[in-house]
Amino acid sequence: MPAAVLESELVRLGTRLHSLRSEHDWTLEELSKRADLSPPYLSRLEAGERQPSLAALISLAQAFEIPIAALFEQTQPASRIAVTKAGSGTPHISNGAMYTPLTGKRFKTHLNAVLLDVPVKRLDTTMNHHDSEEFVYILSGAVTLTVGDETVTLETGDAGHYDAREPHRMDGLGGKARALLVATTAPKSEMPLP
Repeated sequence: MPAAVLESELVRLGTRLHSLRSEHDWTLEELSKRADLSPPYLSRLEAGERQPSLAALISLAQAFEIPIAALFEQTQPASRIAVTKAGSGTPHISNGAMYTPLTGKRFKTHLNAVLLDVPVKRLDTTMNHHDSEEFVYILSGAVTLTVGDETVTLETGDAGHYDAREPHRMDGLGGKARALLVATTAPKSEMPLP
């Protein structure tokens, strides 16, 4: 097989493997455990930089629960629009609030949007901080938003935008509040200026 054809096929296989992993919402580490292949090896396969052995292809097909031939199927071009259907996000509890992701991992993005349900009495009193910025829009109820030593009240329809490198937290007022929270995922120091 000519080198150019082999290179093209390896890139196509790598794209297919990445697509399958994204569809399953698995990290390289998760796929590594399921296929018993190292994360660096999987990363090189996805980048089209490594020629897989037959044993590796069998392991990958078993991990994805598909026939080996399906690893080589032509995929449809990816849509430019990532849609998250209502109710499809899996909620999780963190720091006493419930977060439901609204942005998938399909695209490499600098934004992460979540639906945030904030109880009145959060058991966790931790102040969060991370290298990003956040925008919050209150959909229902009211919250106190504390950033550093400043606290403001936000009610339904209000919004707040702040530097998340500062210690911050939200607490519900008078009843459970629901907010749309959008955070940058790239470090603030790497974000382009508006």
